[in-house]
Amino acid sequence: MKKMKLFLLVTALITLAVSSSSFAQVTANANANVTANLRKGLTIVKDTDMDFGIVQQNPDNSASSTLTPQNGAKFSVSGNASTTINVTLSDATLTMSDPAVTVSTWVMHVTDTGTYTSGSNILTGVNGSTTLSSSGAKTLWLGSTLTATTSATSGVKTGTITVTVAY
Repeated sequence: MKKMKLFLLVTALITLAVSSSSFAQVTANANANVTANLRKGLTIVKDTDMDFGIVQQNPDNSASSTLTPQNGAKFSVSGNASTTINVTLSDATLTMSDPAVTVSTWVMHVTDTGTYTSGSNILTGVNGSTTLSSSGAKTLWLGSTLTATTSATSGVKTGTITVTVAY
């Protein structure tokens, strides 16, 4: 009798387990679209250095010379078409190899091609912005003013200004 009860109990449990797994499962699902907007890499290349040439010092050794954007440094930028870029200069006042000689009062004009056309200054201090052309290009034209104090010595003076562009 005990074996019979045990047999019936085991049979009932197996039947219950099999029958519960045979019920249809209810599921639901949904789809999500996945998108990405890949941007073309942003590059900047220096085409022309800024060269003030010969600057004549006054009898007290002071000097000043302004280089217009058309005659200053030139940079070619390429990136994502019709996208705004931020432009930053590394120094508001660049101290040359002689501390008595500085370059400041930066002026930057921009064109969509490598041909200069007069424009308005895009910089406020050392920061500015512009929009790349429909082909993703922009030319930056950088001018400034060199100033030498009375303690400036004669000779070649050098320095480096870094132009950074970012989306």
